[in-house]
Amino acid sequence: MRKLIAASIVFCLCVFSFAQDGSSLIEKYVKGNISDKTSAVREASGNDAVWLSTNAISFVLQSKQILKNDRDLDGLAVAAVLSFPADYIKTTSSQNRELILDNFMGLFLSFGGSTTVQTAVLNKTLACKQSFSLSAFSSMINSYLVENDAGALDPGLVKSMILFLEETGNSESFNVIYNLRADNVLPAFKNELDEALLILLGNSLNEAISIIKQCDFQQATDLCSMFFAKKDKISKNSLCNIAENLISKSIIYMENAGSLSKENEKVLDEAVGILNEFKWTRCADLLVSYFSNVKVLYENEMYSEECYIRLIRSLNTVSSVKAVSPLIETLFQMNSRAETPGSVPGEVVLAVVQTLGAIGDKSAFDVLLATTYYNYPEKVLSAAQLALAELKW
Repeated sequence: MRKLIAASIVFCLCVFSFAQDGSSLIEKYVKGNISDKTSAVREASGNDAVWLSTNAISFVLQSKQILKNDRDLDGLAVAAVLSFPADYIKTTSSQNRELILDNFMGLFLSFGGSTTVQTAVLNKTLACKQSFSLSAFSSMINSYLVENDAGALDPGLVKSMILFLEETGNSESFNVIYNLRADNVLPAFKNELDEALLILLGNSLNEAISIIKQCDFQQATDLCSMFFAKKDKISKNSLCNIAENLISKSIIYMENAGSLSKENEKVLDEAVGILNEFKWTRCADLLVSYFSNVKVLYENEMYSEECYIRLIRSLNTVSSVKAVSPLIETLFQMNSRAETPGSVPGEVVLAVVQTLGAIGDKSAFDVLLATTYYNYPEKVLSAAQLALAELKW
């Protein structure tokens, strides 16, 4: 606090020249009580506004320790912050801007019991964000949310802090916002938290991946579902990395749990769709492993046919040659059961056959030829014949 007050005094001296004309508003401020000072600050403009706002901030920082929770002092603090000329902040020296920002941060912390003052500081700082370097301010807000019970804070202040971090936050902010969301301490602000995570993701992909790896599977699918729902606002690289890591996590989960909820199946289906859409071939081995796990669930009637078919078709785009062996094995297994009427869904066989044909690996010749001899629907038999013709020799 002493450092901030000293900085304020130095800054006041720097702008003292603005008060040389003996302005009536400055005289009103100097001679008047707190209400008079507030009135003078509100009425001022130009150079007078700089001098008055600067001196008022210095005054309230010093007086806060004495007056504690005083409504009049709060009013002067708000007036001083909101009246500070944005043009001056933009054009003054970097040293002065740093002093102004230090004072704003000091006001935010000193007036912890006054939501009005804290919100005014956040709004003013955000309005002038192009003029400031706000990394220290954002870190301060991160700490404030961590060290205080966010659920017990004034809702208006909480919303302002979330919006502030959304526009100025860093990777640390991403973790803070995520924890607030995961802990469900601010259920009324779920949309705001989601939007902040979405915006911050651009510079916090590593943090998002770390969260997906470390949290439980349900939390991971919940977070990824939110990102996938707003995928138009997310870069290809971020989307594919998120999808890849969710699928990797799901493999371990399925092996341990032996099941998958319909909600999680839907999210994973979206993840596969994203990898397929952007031809994310670097996860070829991963998707083949995922297919092996999903295949077990499907055969145990714990995975939908529609999603299973989409996964099979995506293997051509994402996994290609690496998927040939598991697809051949799958088709052999289905052929072995084909003699029992109704035991093999035709649409699944069709997907496997067409995917093998699209990949074109000649090692699929025997199983595709064998398929043409079974009592499959005509469209499956025709697809098998076409797939044979598509093989590369």
